[in-house]
Amino acid sequence: MGSHADLERLLFKITVPNNAEIKASVATLKKFLRSHSCVEPLLIQIKESRKDDVRVAAAIYLRDKITKHWKKLNKPSQIQTKSLLLQLIQSEKSKKVRLALVGLISRVASQTLSAGEWEELFPFLEQCSNSQDPIHREIALKVLGRLIEDLGPVLAPHFNVLLNLFGTSLDDQKSPEVRLEALRACGSLLSLAKEDEEIRVMQGLIPYVIKVVLAAFESGDTVSAEYGFELFDSFMACAVPILDPFAEMLLSFMLQILINKTIDLSIRERANHFLRWMCEYQPKKVLKHGYVPKLLQASIGLQFEPYDIEELKGESNPEMNGSMLLGTLVEFFDDKLVYLPAVQAASQLVTASDECQRKAGFNMLYVLSDSYRDVLSDNLEDFLKCIFAGMKDPNSVLVRTYACRTLGEFAFQHPSINLNQFHSNVIEAIFDVLDRRNEDPAVQERACAILEVFCANMAEDILPYLSPVMEKLFMMFRMEERPDSAVQMKSTAIASIGSVAVSVKEKFLPYFQDVIVVLTKLIQCKDDDDLELRGRALSCVGSVARAVGWQVFEPLFPEFMRLALAGLELEDPSLKEQTYVYFQDLAQLLGEDFAKCEDMPSILISLASSIMSADLVQIRSDDDPQDTDDTILFDEESDDEEDIIVEGENVLCQVRNSFTDEKATAITTIGVFAKFIGKPFFALGAECFNLLKHCEDHALPLIRQSVICAYDEILKMVFKCFPFVNGELDSRVAPLVDDLCSFFIGKFEDESDKDNVVMALEYFGEAITDFGPVVLNNHVQTLSDALILILNGSADCHGCAADRLNDDDVDAGVHSKLMDSALDLAVMVVSAWGRNYVPLLNDLLVPIVAYFHSSKSPNVRAPVVIFFAEIAEPLGDLLKPYLKDILSLFFEGLESEDKQLVHNSCFALGCFYQHLSVKLMIDSYERVCQLLHPVLVIPDNSDMVIARDNAVSCVCKMIMRCPQALPLDQVLPLILNGLPLVSDMEENEFVYECIFGLWQQQTNLMIQHIERILFIIAAALASPGVQDECKMKIVQFTRILFQSHAQQLKPLIDSMSIQQQEILQRCFQ
Repeated sequence: MGSHADLERLLFKITVPNNAEIKASVATLKKFLRSHSCVEPLLIQIKESRKDDVRVAAAIYLRDKITKHWKKLNKPSQIQTKSLLLQLIQSEKSKKVRLALVGLISRVASQTLSAGEWEELFPFLEQCSNSQDPIHREIALKVLGRLIEDLGPVLAPHFNVLLNLFGTSLDDQKSPEVRLEALRACGSLLSLAKEDEEIRVMQGLIPYVIKVVLAAFESGDTVSAEYGFELFDSFMACAVPILDPFAEMLLSFMLQILINKTIDLSIRERANHFLRWMCEYQPKKVLKHGYVPKLLQASIGLQFEPYDIEELKGESNPEMNGSMLLGTLVEFFDDKLVYLPAVQAASQLVTASDECQRKAGFNMLYVLSDSYRDVLSDNLEDFLKCIFAGMKDPNSVLVRTYACRTLGEFAFQHPSINLNQFHSNVIEAIFDVLDRRNEDPAVQERACAILEVFCANMAEDILPYLSPVMEKLFMMFRMEERPDSAVQMKSTAIASIGSVAVSVKEKFLPYFQDVIVVLTKLIQCKDDDDLELRGRALSCVGSVARAVGWQVFEPLFPEFMRLALAGLELEDPSLKEQTYVYFQDLAQLLGEDFAKCEDMPSILISLASSIMSADLVQIRSDDDPQDTDDTILFDEESDDEEDIIVEGENVLCQVRNSFTDEKATAITTIGVFAKFIGKPFFALGAECFNLLKHCEDHALPLIRQSVICAYDEILKMVFKCFPFVNGELDSRVAPLVDDLCSFFIGKFEDESDKDNVVMALEYFGEAITDFGPVVLNNHVQTLSDALILILNGSADCHGCAADRLNDDDVDAGVHSKLMDSALDLAVMVVSAWGRNYVPLLNDLLVPIVAYFHSSKSPNVRAPVVIFFAEIAEPLGDLLKPYLKDILSLFFEGLESEDKQLVHNSCFALGCFYQHLSVKLMIDSYERVCQLLHPVLVIPDNSDMVIARDNAVSCVCKMIMRCPQALPLDQVLPLILNGLPLVSDMEENEFVYECIFGLWQQQTNLMIQHIERILFIIAAALASPGVQDECKMKIVQFTRILFQSHAQQLKPLIDSMSIQQQEILQRCFQ
C-alpha cells in the first residue's frame, strides 16, 4: 500500500455503488490486510480521514483483522492502539463511526481483558457513565453492552455494578439515546445472569422499562419502543418467571398498545406477541385478572379495524393481529369462554350493515374453522347459509372475497367439518360466482380455488356431480372475454380437472377425449405468455393418464412425450417444472417399464441441466459488506419479479424463484423415479447420485430439502428392492446405504434450516422403524453425537444465541418441532439398540434433562416426559442410575398447570411402574399417590379428563406390581370414580386387568363397590372406544361375577336403566 491518501481512496471506493471498482478495491485490500502492518495505517484513517464512510470502513476492517494480528504487534504498539481507541471514541462526532469503534474496542478487549491487560478500559467507561455529556454516557452503555455479548464470563463478577448502572440509565431524564442504549444493554445483561437470584434481581428493572416504552410512545420514538419489546421478549424467555409480579400491569399495558390505532403497527404486533405468550404460558394469570373476555373483544375489534389492504398486503396488519390472537385464545382457553362467544359474535357480524364488520365475521369463521369444534357441525347449515349469502353480497367485493375464502377453508378442513350433505349447495354456490359475467376477478379466482380444493377432497363423492362440474370446468376455458382473469381461470380449471380425474379414476373415461383435445391445444402454445398454461396442461395430462390407465393412454404417449421434450427446449423454468411433474406421473403409471423408455436419456439430460444450472447472485457478506467473492452467476438486471433473498453462511444471496422451483422439482423427480421405477433405477443411479450430491450443500434451504426427500425415497427403495440376507444388507447396496445414513446424520449436525433438520430426523426415524436396527450399523455413535448437538443447542440449525433469543412465533414453533423430532428419533435409537446403547446413554440424557429445565413451557417439557416414558420398556432397570432425576421431572410435571404435561407425566409414571422392577420403584409410591390425588378427582366435564384417565391407569399399574404398598380401601374408590375411561382408551387393557385381579384377591373389598362396578361394565361395553378384545374379557368377567353373586346382583341390575340392563343381559347369553 502506498501513502495514507492511497488507502483513503481505496476505502472510499468500496463505499461507492460501482461493482467493478468495488471488486478491484476488495482484491487490493485483501492483500494489504494479510499483514499486521495494516493496523497502524487503518488507525490513522480512523483518526485523520474527514470522510465518515472511510472511518467506518477502516474500523470495520480493523475489527475483523485485529484478532489475527494483535499478538504480532509489539507491546508499545498494543498500548498505543488501546489508548488511541479510547481517545477516538470519546471525541468522535459521527454516530455511525462511534458504533464501528464499539465493535473494534470489544474485539481488542477480547484479546486483552482475559489476560488482565487494558486496566484503563473500565475506569474510562465509569468516567463516561458519570459524564454530563449524554454522548459519553451513551458510549459507556454501548461498549459495556457489546462487551457483555462478546466477553460475558469476564464481566460476570461485575453483574450487580452493571445492573445498578443500567437501571440508573433507564431513568436518565435528559437523553432518550441513553435510555435506548440502557434497554439494549439490559438485554445483554440478562444473558449474563446465570443464577436464579441474579435473574430475579432484574425484576426491579421492569417498571423502568415500561416507563421508557411509554415515554417512547409519547415522543414517537418507535426505535426505543422496539428495543423495549425485545427486552420483554428476553424476560419471557427466562427460566425464572420474573414477569409474574407484574402480570396484571403488563396485560393492561400491552392491551392498550394493541388496540391503540395511532401506534405503529410493528409495535402493536409486538404487544400482540406478548399477550399471546401470556395466554400460552400464563393462562391462569390471564384468567385470574379477567383478561380473557377483554382479549377476545380486542381480537374481534382488530379484525374489523379499517386498514389499507393493498398497502399492507402480506405484512402485519390489524386483521392479522386479531386473527392470531383469536387463534391463541381458542387454543388455550375453555370453549365456553372463547370459542362459543366467538362463534356467536361471528354470526352477528356477517349480517352487520358495516362492510368491515361483515368481512371480520367471515374472517373469524375462517379462523375458527381451523380449530374445529362440534358447534361448527351442529350449526353448519346456518353457517353455510351465511357464507352463501356473503358470496352474493351486493355491496362489497371484499365481503364476497372473504366469504369465498371461508368456504374454501371449510372445504379444506373436510372431513373434520363434514360437508357431505351439503355438496350440492357448495357446488351451486361456486357455480353461481363463476357464472356472474361482471364479477370481480378476485372473487371468481377465490371461487376457482375452492372448486379445486373441493374436487381434490371429495374423492369419489364427486361422482354424482361429475357431469355439471366438468361442464363448468370446460366453460372456464372460454373466458377470453375476461383477459384480466382468463389465465388464472384456465389454470385453476386445469388443476381441478387433474384433481377430478385422480378422484374418479376410470370413471373419467367419458370426458377423456374432450379433455385431451383441450389440453393438447394448450400444450402446443409457444407464446411466452402462454407457457405457464402449457406447463399446467402437460401436468394435467399426467394426472389424467394415471386415472384412465396405460391401456387407454398408450396410443397418445409418443405424441405427448414429443411435446414434453419440445417444451424443455424452450428453456422456460415454469414449463420445465411442470414437465418434470408430468414425468413423475409417468413413472407412477409405468413403474419399472418407464426405465425402458427410449427418451429416458433425454429426460436425464434435462434433469441434469436444471440441477446443475447456476441460479445465484452473491450480493454481500452480512458481517463484512465487501470481503466477498462477487462472482455474478446471472444478470442482476433480470426483470423476474419472483426474486427472493436468502441468508446463509453470513452471505446474502438473491435467487430467481422460478429457477429455484425448477431445480427443486428436478431433484424431486429423481426421488420419484427411485420410488416407482424400483430396481431398474440402479441402471440410472450413478448419474442421478452425482446430481444430488452436487446440491447437498446448496445455499437455498428448498433445494437442500428436495435432496433430503430424494435420498429418503432412494433409501426406502433400496430396502424394498434388496431384501436382507441373513439379517444383513445386500452387499451390492451396503455402501450406498452407509453413504445415505452418513448424509442424514450429517444433516442433523450441519444443516442450518430447522425445517430441513426436522424432515431429515423424521425420515431417518421412519427408516429405523421400517427396517430395524440394521440401519444403525456403523452409525450409532455418530448418530448419538449428532442428536446430542441438536438437544444441547449446538447444531448449526440453532444459529447463534441472539437468534434463539429473538425467535419469532413461527420459528419458535419450528424449534419446538425440531426438538420433538430429535427426542422421537432418540427413542427409536434407544429402542432399536436396547441394552447395547447403555454406554452412550449418559451423554444423551444430560442435554435432555437440561432441555427440560431450560423452560417452563409445556411445549418443551411434555415431549421430554414422553421420551422417558417410551424408553422405560427397552431399558427397564438399566435406568437405575438416572431414576431419581427422571422421577423429579415427572413430579414437576404433575404439579404443572398444563393439562398436556400433567397427562404425559401420569402416562410416564405408569410406564415406569409397568417396566421397572418393584424394588426400584417402591420408594416412590407414597409421593406419587399424593401427587396423583388431585388428578384422580378431576370431574368428567373438565378438559383435564385425559390426565385423569392416565392417572387411573398409573395407579392400576402400581397395584398390579405391588398391591400391598397402597391403601387399597382409600385408592379403590378414586379409581372406580374415574372409570370408565373417556379419552385414552389404550389404557383400558391395564385398568380392567387390575379390576379383574382385585376381584380375585380382594373380593370382600370389591363387593362393597359392586354397584359402581356394574355401572362401569355397562358403560364400557356400550363405548365404541373400548377395544373388542377388552370387551370380551369384560364379558367373561361379568359372567363369573354373576355366577358367584347372582342373588346380590339381580336387584342392583333391576334398578338400572333399561339400556344398561340390556347390555348386561347380553353378557349372560
